[in-house]
Amino acid sequence: MKEKLLNNLSLKILSAVCAIIIWIIIVNVYDPSTSVTVSGVEVQLVNTESLTEKEYAYEVVDGSKISVYISGPRSIVTDIKAKDIVATADLSNVTVFSDYVDIDVKVVKDGVSASSIEIAPKTTAIRLKIENRVTKTFNIDTELVGTPADGYVIGGQQISPSSVKVTGTSSVVDSISSVKASYDVSGATMNISDVAPIKLYDSQGTEIVDDRIELSKTAVDIKVNVLMTKTVPVTYKTKGIPADGYRVSGIDQAVTEAVIAGTEDVLRDVNSIDVPDSAIDVSGLNADKIFHVRLSSYLPGNVTVMSEGVVNVTVRIYPVSEREISVPVTGIVLSNLPQGYNISFGDVTAVNITVTGEQSVLSALTVTGIVPTIDLSGIKEGDNTLQLKVTLPTNCTLKQNYTVNVTAESVNG
Repeated sequence: MKEKLLNNLSLKILSAVCAIIIWIIIVNVYDPSTSVTVSGVEVQLVNTESLTEKEYAYEVVDGSKISVYISGPRSIVTDIKAKDIVATADLSNVTVFSDYVDIDVKVVKDGVSASSIEIAPKTTAIRLKIENRVTKTFNIDTELVGTPADGYVIGGQQISPSSVKVTGTSSVVDSISSVKASYDVSGATMNISDVAPIKLYDSQGTEIVDDRIELSKTAVDIKVNVLMTKTVPVTYKTKGIPADGYRVSGIDQAVTEAVIAGTEDVLRDVNSIDVPDSAIDVSGLNADKIFHVRLSSYLPGNVTVMSEGVVNVTVRIYPVSEREISVPVTGIVLSNLPQGYNISFGDVTAVNITVTGEQSVLSALTVTGIVPTIDLSGIKEGDNTLQLKVTLPTNCTLKQNYTVNVTAESVNG
């Protein structure tokens, strides 16, 4: 068997080579027919202005890319690529009631339309969604992102224009819930003058990005006022006298310091917020009263209160009560006693004083809470009438002034 295969081997090889050559000659001379399917061919829309001029907007729902069947001479067909196929859909006769448009295809190679071939799209028409084209005007909100540098705050912002016209399909335009101009102020230490892009958002806060939307302006001019901050104390004064039989127990200050903002040169001269007595007038009060104080009223016009702007100041009013207390003369502190004198109070063992004040305080008051003092610096030998000074707890006063008779006797006499 092996010998038979090897017999005339060279003749057999020559026969195979000749067969191949003859096949190539036949192919090139007779150019047999073949067919292919080319995918990914983009469909071009023509005469789109016929819709936009009628205030219609459109969207390709299906058929933007198609496959094309091509048959013809092998020498032509095998050389055709997707870029050589021109697929078009003419929108000139489309109306809002017709949503399909036929697709026309042809092969253009090196600027010349190919002949002797058959070409047909496997998808014969594109499907459109056609809507009315509408224009609406929206106000633009400012959206600042980030925070300025430490010690600085945003004093205000301004944009121009403040509104924008939006044109597009009715469904897209109707879905717009807000229009914003966003700008990042992170780390800012000085006033900003720049431009900010306009963005559209739906009711869920999702940005709307659609090539079919047209804006009368895509950005706004934005100015942001960046101010320095400073913490200053807040002081309060009162004026007036409560109604007869009443006194001021105390003042509750809800705010004792505030954060203010302004330019550096202006803040340099502001070291406190001083609320004048005209703001807290207790005249004729017979009950507690809350005064609402607007701190900005007591600052220069170019300084802003960044913390709580309106504070509450509560004035506590109490009815005056009286209590008589007997102070033993042995408990009187002798101040500035000259050397060489002995002091006596004669037959007096105690001084009765009347203390006025809040009932709860008077009820708890004892002799140990009272410090009576007389000043002996100007004493003379013999009988002296001296002023009795009494130190009392807070919100207690003497109803009147009291004196004490003191006898001074010289030790050397």
